[in-house]
Amino acid sequence: MDLEIQQKDAAAQMGINETTIANWLKQRAVLALRLWLQVIQFLGHDPRAASDDIGLALVRCRQGRGVSQKELTARLGVDPATLARWERGERQPTGRYHQRVEDLLNARLPADA
Repeated sequence: MDLEIQQKDAAAQMGINETTIANWLKQRAVLALRLWLQVIQFLGHDPRAASDDIGLALVRCRQGRGVSQKELTARLGVDPATLARWERGERQPTGRYHQRVEDLLNARLPADA
């Protein structure tokens, strides 16, 4: 709406159904993980608030790239339970894992490039 284009045009540019956008705006549906990257690329930025909390930042980063926890665990070289604990804020990455997470969080999204 802020971009002053019609929903059908936004849907076409993102390659999704116009009804999907209407449902998001009416809060009848949540944005599916697989669509976050398209939305971020369309807007040119991630509309969600950034976080200094490493767990919340990991969730935002993962979702913004359209990556599942399973895919991210493979990239970071950790088991799923470890990533889940980090994302929930129960644990913090340390040592080489902290550096891997920092590198991931500092990597630019294609929309940022």
